Amino acid sequence: MRKSVWLGVAAYLLVAGLGFFATVNSWDGMIYISDLKLRGLSGRVPAAIHKELDFSRLDGAALLNASQKRLLTAAKVIMDHDGVGLEFGQFVIRTADGQRQLACDYYDRVTVKLVADGMASSGEKPEMIISAPCYTAADLTRTEPIRIPTQRIEAENPVDMDLNYPDVVGTSFQFRNMTSRWPKRWAVTGVKLYRESEPGREIQVDQNEIREHSKKSLIVIWP
Repeated sequence: MRKSVWLGVAAYLLVAGLGFFATVNSWDGMIYISDLKLRGLSGRVPAAIHKELDFSRLDGAALLNASQKRLLTAAKVIMDHDGVGLEFGQFVIRTADGQRQLACDYYDRVTVKLVADGMASSGEKPEMIISAPCYTAADLTRTEPIRIPTQRIEAENPVDMDLNYPDVVGTSFQFRNMTSRWPKRWAVTGVKLYRESEPGREIQVDQNEIREHSKKSLIVIWP
């Protein structure tokens, strides 16, 4: 009799403990990640992110597919005082040392390839390739917008060239196959997140995968 009572108590404590753990770690669709490291902040910082954006248990093809889909489905073009900005969806990964980390706190660079929509020079469309730091926005589920200073770019002659601006730190713009006038519509055809110190470790989305994961083209329209 005494043994069955102890077994009942143990079972109750186990269930209660599991319930408490679930409450602490998941509430109203959120996961509270106490070991989530944020770039620029020392130590471990408590943070919360939607449960469906935690890809830390995925690996291989499942991780790549989920990451590509999240980058694209949450991508958005925004306007600012100097031109336009391009932001992407973010998610949580698990690093090689077992730490949960936001994608842009691990992958420190992002490259975006765009082609002119409806224009071509000698059969090749004008291309713009942007290389920029990958930063986390105040909303942890999104990346900091990549600024495209369209007004200053359009002040340049539309020729094949590389551009950098001191106030757009760490960002470069490459233009190829240019025509005699600046395109106003650019379609995103590729996105790559990578870590400079670890070549070959990256998340890359090409034009075919953009078509697969996104219901419509991601178009950047210059004002």
